Amino acid sequence: MDERILIRDIGAQVRGGSLAGAARLMYQYIYGESIDLADLKWRELWATIRPVFSVQYAPEAAEWMDKRFQEIAPTDPALLQLRLREGDKVAFLLGAGASKPDPSGLPTVEELLPELWRRAEKVGRDDLKRLHEWCDDRGITNIEDLLTAAQIADMASRNVGVLSLLDYFLFPRQTDGEGTAAYPRIRQRQTLGGRERSARADVATISLLQETLHTLLGLLTGPMIKAPPNAGHHAIANLPNSGLEVTVVTTNYDGCIDLALISGGVPFDYMLEGLGAAPDAGNRTALVKMHGSINWFYCESCQRVKAYELRHVRQSYMEDTLGYSVIGICPDCGGQQRPMIVPPLSFKLVTFPGLLTLWDRAATAFAAATMIVSVGYSFSEADTYITKMIAKAMAVDPGKRLVVIDTNPSVAELLKEKLDAVIDGFDKSRVVQSCESCEVILPKFAESVVSQASPKPKPNGRKRGAAPVP
Repeated sequence: MDERILIRDIGAQVRGGSLAGAARLMYQYIYGESIDLADLKWRELWATIRPVFSVQYAPEAAEWMDKRFQEIAPTDPALLQLRLREGDKVAFLLGAGASKPDPSGLPTVEELLPELWRRAEKVGRDDLKRLHEWCDDRGITNIEDLLTAAQIADMASRNVGVLSLLDYFLFPRQTDGEGTAAYPRIRQRQTLGGRERSARADVATISLLQETLHTLLGLLTGPMIKAPPNAGHHAIANLPNSGLEVTVVTTNYDGCIDLALISGGVPFDYMLEGLGAAPDAGNRTALVKMHGSINWFYCESCQRVKAYELRHVRQSYMEDTLGYSVIGICPDCGGQQRPMIVPPLSFKLVTFPGLLTLWDRAATAFAAATMIVSVGYSFSEADTYITKMIAKAMAVDPGKRLVVIDTNPSVAELLKEKLDAVIDGFDKSRVVQSCESCEVILPKFAESVVSQASPKPKPNGRKRGAAPVP
């Protein structure tokens, strides 16, 4: 039986809630058969079906199936056959998964909330404990949902009109027995001088929300300051020395890829508006951090942007000679300055004007690239704007290839479906995937993709990256 038809039929059983039916099809058509299986989606399906399969059938049958699916190569063979020539442009897109492998050891978005609660216990604040218990009771496990709700609550608490409108839209007028409009959910209507007015959030509530947001942000950024690069970061950082024009786009605000570029002697430019261009910016690798960085700070008053030297920030924090300030004082105007980062929200509120130009630079990099390589990026619904950037770049250039490196095989499959839906006649073979961990596959990929590319010397005779990093 054709593998694609089997995946379709078994997948339909799973989506329909019939795991027993899916297990029966697997037993009937795969167990003991010599059918060729190559699609990485089998691993995801088997992980879902196995608990039911092991109950319905003998243990040796489940063990046989385990071995059968483990034999499927985790990397598309076409990946290590891709080649780039000297002068070709490659754009990397790094998500949270790129900084998960050791020694970086940072949690992915799905793992952030449990990690946050673990760290919150050390703070010893009763309000955070109550919030943790409230989320647990209601099965809230997504940090994007939590931070989005806190952000909206903070914004609404400052503006009575917004608070009232949220009440109106979320809880439409209800009528009591006498035909009088009532608002039972969010607030009570108050009367002042014979006129109704909306109850406004009190100062203590606003203060607690702001303090909670700052605490959560501090709990998130603390581990990121200490994180070193892993083998995947170093593999990417070595590519500019191979004659390729590399742009690194990332939604991560940790410093892992920055440190890898520095240790590899690769000059780079943050391309951040307000910092000013480096004298030799044209010879530097572009590092586009779309959601900001732990070493960038922004003043709310004078809009000063400052990128502190990452190694100094990291060393000061680790040696405890200087704390990391979630809220600081601007040395120019005395106003409030804070880290220039966009936290994981269900929709991105870009409150830093300088970041908007970085989004444009990311889109330009994807459009100009011969190849786009996504590493540990989930293409979630919260970041549809990045998916649209990729789709536009793939549509304009039919020869552009997209490499997806993620341990979750469904990421590439879902992305193929999205691209197929918006690009007429899209050839899904243009998307090549690997489910190996990035610190394992990226060094192999970097070595194979440049095996036919020769280093491109600089006008002064030095190879790219040989210049010292300021």
